[in-house]
Amino acid sequence: MKNISRLLLASTMSLAAAGMSAQTTNSGYFLDRYSYRYQMNPAMGNDHNFVAMPALGNLNLAMRGNLHVSSLLYNVDGRTSLFTNPNVSAAEVMKNIHDYNKLGANIKLNILSGGFKVWGGYNTISINAVANVNVGVPGSFISLAKEGISNRTYSIKNLGASAMGYGELALGHSRDISQVPGLRVGANVKFLIGVANIDAHFKEAYLTLGEDSWTATTNADVYAKISADSNMSVTSTKQAAANMCRGRILTETGA
Repeated sequence: MKNISRLLLASTMSLAAAGMSAQTTNSGYFLDRYSYRYQMNPAMGNDHNFVAMPALGNLNLAMRGNLHVSSLLYNVDGRTSLFTNPNVSAAEVMKNIHDYNKLGANIKLNILSGGFKVWGGYNTISINAVANVNVGVPGSFISLAKEGISNRTYSIKNLGASAMGYGELALGHSRDISQVPGLRVGANVKFLIGVANIDAHFKEAYLTLGEDSWTATTNADVYAKISADSNMSVTSTKQAAANMCRGRILTETGA
């Protein structure tokens, strides 16, 4: 029982940190042959037409937060080990952990996109799946994962998570302004369709772990919504979260 509880809690933290080695492709803006520069500046065009392979054309993953990979992974006898390794002391782990740890991820998966020269400029069309995830983890939760069952009560209040997923259809056009040499302008119009949204916050959470029993006392707000036709709420709902799942139209301009 002790090993199972520690494994489950450690897996949660390792999955949250696994993507931190990945970054967005903002540096691609400075590459002449990078086809997706128009996503960062609508005025950017290409000297070639392109069609991206469905679901494999482009993937952006960005991670942010104040919990670093080096706080969860340690060198033990020349090998990289998770912080739950018994040869890493709890004191050494917790000195690198904040009282409140924040992790966030933004994911954009390109489903289909293309660019072509016509109508006096460069035109783009993109269909993307976008997900934004934010997690707040109190330091006591990591202490729980490290120590496992220790016959004590852990306060893991302020544990929270929010996630939002939506579909995006983007249409872009850019062109040179012949009257002003060197000037190029462009714009993107995006149609956003909400898919799912969840917002959960534990106002109070106390977990007592013993060798023979677990006891949990919680007070939480949870709101979840999938598409426009179904939703679920526990304790309370938040109107701001509901608005995230409604269709929206956005415009972007660049020069």
